[in-house]
Amino acid sequence: MDQDLTCWNCGKSIADMPLPISRHATCSHCFEVLHCCRMCAEFRAKQHIHCANELADRPSDIQMANFCEYFIPTAGTYDADNDKGDSAKAKLNELFGDGQAPAATEDDIARKLDDLFDD
Repeated sequence: MDQDLTCWNCGKSIADMPLPISRHATCSHCFEVLHCCRMCAEFRAKQHIHCANELADRPSDIQMANFCEYFIPTAGTYDADNDKGDSAKAKLNELFGDGQAPAATEDDIARKLDDLFDD
C-alpha cells in the first residue's frame, strides 16, 4: 500500500492499526468503526449502489461495521468537505464566539438567540 491508511471519518492516520482490520476495530481518535463500506476500496459515494463489487451484500448503513468478505481497506477515504463536526463548530462559534474574542454580554447573547429563533 503506497499511502498510509486514514480514518474515513476524521482523516487521522490509522497506520498503527493491525491488518486485516477487524470488524470491531475503531479509530483511536474519533472512535468510528473502520470495517465499514466508507473505508473500503469498493465504495462509490456518488453512485446509487455504493459498492462496486456485485457479489457483496448491501448493508443497511454504510457507516456501520459489517461482515463483508470483500472489504479492502484503502487510503484516501476521508472527505474533508463532508465533515459535519467542523460545520457545526463553525456555526456555534459564529453564534457564541470562539473563546478568543472578548466574551459577549448577556444582552448580545439574548439578542442573537432571539434573532435565531424569531418566527
